[in-house]
Order: sequence, then C-alpha cells, then structure tokens
Amino acid sequence: MVAPESPHQVAILRRDIDDPYSLRLIEQLLSSAEPFTLRLPSITPTAQNLDSLTNLTRNLLLILEKIRVESSSSPELTFELAVDGLHTQLSKISRVCSRLEEELGRDENDDEEVERTMSPLDPSYVYPNVLDAVIDVNEAVFSIAAIATQYKVKFPSPLSPLTIEERQARAPMSYQLASSPPSPPLLISQVSNLRQGSQDDVGFVMWPSAVLLAAFCLNNPDIFRCRSVLELGAGCGLTGQAVGRIVGNGGGSVILTDFNLTTLDNLRRNIEINELSDVVSTKRLDFYEQSGDSSDGWVEDGVKYEQVDVIIAADVICKDEDAVACSKAIFDALKPGGVCHVISGTGQHRYGVDIFQGECIKRGLACESVVVTAEDILVGGEALELGLCSLQTCAGFVPSMTFWKHVITKS
Repeated sequence: MVAPESPHQVAILRRDIDDPYSLRLIEQLLSSAEPFTLRLPSITPTAQNLDSLTNLTRNLLLILEKIRVESSSSPELTFELAVDGLHTQLSKISRVCSRLEEELGRDENDDEEVERTMSPLDPSYVYPNVLDAVIDVNEAVFSIAAIATQYKVKFPSPLSPLTIEERQARAPMSYQLASSPPSPPLLISQVSNLRQGSQDDVGFVMWPSAVLLAAFCLNNPDIFRCRSVLELGAGCGLTGQAVGRIVGNGGGSVILTDFNLTTLDNLRRNIEINELSDVVSTKRLDFYEQSGDSSDGWVEDGVKYEQVDVIIAADVICKDEDAVACSKAIFDALKPGGVCHVISGTGQHRYGVDIFQGECIKRGLACESVVVTAEDILVGGEALELGLCSLQTCAGFVPSMTFWKHVITKS
C-alpha cells in the first residue's frame, strides 16, 4: 500500500534536491495512471474483468490519496507538484474519466450516491462497474485541485520545472544548534509561495536573531523547564520550538504568537512537521493592541489571556513604533517576577532597536542590555560551527553583524 508520509517525513524528503520528491510522486502517479487510462475503455463487466478494474482503480486511487494528504499539509509541496507537471497529468486523467462518464451515460440520478459498506481502497472491495471507478478517480483528482486552489496555486498550472537553485531556496531548513545532548534537527519551512512585500511579512523568512536566541535557549534549559513560555513575533518558529523541545520533557507550555495570519498558518505547519503539537501552540498577538499597563494579561480580539513566566522574542523591531508597542506587549504578557529574553540586530542593521531599552524602562520594567556578537552567544566547539552555518541561511545576515541582547524583568 502506498501510504501517505507524515508532515515530518515529507519535509525531510523535500530536502533531497538531487532527487526531488515532487518528481518522484509524479512518477508514481504515472505508473498507475497509464494502465488505468489505457485499459479502462476496453473493460467489459465480467467477474474477472471487474477484479482487474478494481486493481487498476485502487492502485491509482492510492497514489492520488497519498498526493492529496501530503499536499494538504504543505503548500510548498503543492506548488512544486504543480510546476513539475502534476496538473498536466491530472488534467489528462480527468479528460479520460469525463469522456468515459459521458459514453457510459452518467445522468443526474447517478449523483445520488449509493451507500457503500466499505471504502474502494479496502482490499476486499470490488467495483461493480466501470462508471463507479471512473467517478471515484475523477473526484479524487478534483480534491487535489481544490487543495491547490486553497493554497492559491493556479489549477491547472503549466509545466515549468524549478531550477536546482530554486529547489534549494524552497527546501525546509535544518537546524541542529546544540550538540549535547544530541537531538533531531528542527526542520523549518519558510513561506516560499508568497513574496515578502512589506514589514508585515517579515515572519515569512528566517532571521539571524532567531538562530542565536534558539541556541541561547538550548544552552540555558533551566530558564524554561516547568515554565509557561510565550514567543512574541515568532515568525517561522525556530526559537519557540527549540524551547518546546526543552519543556516537553519536564512540564510547561509554549505559545508562539504573531499577528500575520499567513505566518501563523506556517507556524502551525512547522509545529506539525517537528511533532511538537502536544506542547507548542499558536495564538494571534498584535503588539499594537496591547495597553502596556495591564495587570491581568494580554488581549486579542477582545479576549484576555493569562500572563506567562517567560517571554522570548527575536528580531521583532523594525521601526521606533515597534519598540514602543513591543515593550507594552511584554509588560502586559509577563507575570510579576517573570523574565523576558530579546535578541535583535543593532542599529546598524535594524531601525528602532536603539530606543527599546528606554521604552521598557518607561513601562516600569527593568532592562539589562548589552551588544554582543554571534560568537558571544554560541557555545564554542561543534555548537559554534553549527550555529555559524545556520546563520548563513538567514535573511540579512552578514558576518560582521552585532546584536542587542536584552534581559527584561518585571517586579
């Protein structure tokens, strides 16, 4: 049986640039579609032929179901399949099915589906006629087309294969930021089907401070164990998921927040890819909706949420107004006695960051701020090498970058 892969395994398979997973899926589809479309028109309804019809149909439905399930959890795979030729093949299959439906005389009464006692994918099921098989395959094709439409991928998309460089840029990134104790790398998928068009979209891609803050968290796990943790402006979610790995073994919870709905959708998929849904969740949080003087939590769409023990944030300030709003969000969301760790590029690389410490102090927060380099944050040896390699994958990184590291407390 051609079983669908998990989102985690799909992400791993998509990292293979030399043997693209999308092309492998299309090859599997062709190997089942060609026998179906060539032999189906000549099948007559004898018992032996119905067994053959069932096998041909089931083989095709299995690979179509695999594509449907795996596409539904990955807009990136959906796009790659489209431009690599899946839609061309699905259109051919659908044309054959539609022609046969017409020839076999499907009418309005056929839309009243007869209740089945088992799925056509069940090994014991036998198709009673060619028309039922044709209808099932056509509906499976339409379900894949609907997923493409949901992810704003044109259906049918023309064949336009990606280059090696384009595949490399779209592949999920792998981050192994702590060598001891060893743990599987975190896989992070960026929003690659949409262009970053404004500061509202900065969460579509990875930024250097997220790598550094993730490394800091993994190297200081006692800060987070058995704590409630909130990440502000989580973006692609590397840092919060690194903390999820920590608290997952000893109680606590992690909430990743952002205000951009596309970013939040991508966050949820990354959490699923890394199999952290039991401990990491998402919520929408807009800095600009926080008052900066709340004693009982932060708010979103009129709903009040509890304050947390620890807040983390990486590269969340792009202008002066962000620094003001971010300090307000920290005050409202942090419990008295709590701590917040923020890392951001310095004023050479980011606007608004140089006033952030002062804005925190205005809110009544204590804020210790120092300028550091990547090497100051990353532990030496293998972990340093891993971290420096990871920084190379981030938008806007230059080797000479310096960073603000803020430790904020609330009395």
